[in-house]
Amino acid sequence: MKSKVFIVGNGGHQHTLYGKFNEKNGAIICQESCELRHETKNGVKGEHHALILEKGFWQQGEQVEFNPFNGLITRVWD
Repeated sequence: MKSKVFIVGNGGHQHTLYGKFNEKNGAIICQESCELRHETKNGVKGEHHALILEKGFWQQGEQVEFNPFNGLITRVWD
């Protein structure tokens, strides 16, 4: 089983994808259902349950947050 860490957040938690997948031009292609886990660096389950990515093409999006008080747009990491 292949695995790859995609995001490492504050406090040492990370999002790791497990399964049979390839990457191409910033996208993930799952050959079968894959599992995206929220875990610590040593593999202990994190704050929420895993997400199942069904077989197919998946594109990673970017999430931003707008603060109306100071007009700033910041990138969200989770």
